[in-house]
Amino acid sequence: MQRLSKKHSSKRAFTLVEMVLVIFIIVILASVVGYGVFSLITNAKEAGNNVDDQSNSLKQNIANGEAQLENYYF
Repeated sequence: MQRLSKKHSSKRAFTLVEMVLVIFIIVILASVVGYGVFSLITNAKEAGNNVDDQSNSLKQNIANGEAQLENYYF
């Protein structure tokens, strides 16, 4: 039987701690990016709702103006 030597072989592999640390860092970066994207989506939805509200208000003002113009005979 061969005895296990404590010499480092020419092939060096990653340890479990190193791999867990890399995965942890990737998860942290992904969560930061995910939060940023979520914030952008939320802001875009709010901006879209504001545009819809302004559009509806403008349509109502136009309808009111047209209704007032119908009172005049051209």
